Amino acid sequence: MPNNDWVHRTTRQHLTRHSPASMEARFGEPFKNVDGEPFHVDWIFNPDLAAVEGRPTKYWIITSDLITLMTVAEQAVVDTATQATRRDQIVTQLDQVEDLLRAFMQVVLDEVNVLRFEHGLAPRTLAQLRKVVRDKLGS
Repeated sequence: MPNNDWVHRTTRQHLTRHSPASMEARFGEPFKNVDGEPFHVDWIFNPDLAAVEGRPTKYWIITSDLITLMTVAEQAVVDTATQATRRDQIVTQLDQVEDLLRAFMQVVLDEVNVLRFEHGLAPRTLAQLRKVVRDKLGS
């Protein structure tokens, strides 16, 4: 008896216990080939997930109908990119949201710049502050 599992080739979305009929109802397109067998060009039907069991889908590599796990080095690259993106999103909030944290940071920056001026130092810019905050995230 088939498991009726499906994995999307691009997004790596994993759906369990979905018959071709339920996939057709969900996505509004055929999930059978001309012979009536489960098939869709974007989905793998009943894939072998033994190599990736318990691992996040972001570490899966899909080649044809084969799903394998990235090497440790490849996973590290994915993690680094994910962390950089997350940090960039957090820092972007400083420019997009007028909230208490942003206002507080601007007040502190203004106060620091008064002290820097009194000591003959150049003022710090908001761009410099964003860079320092981004670099401190996760440390």
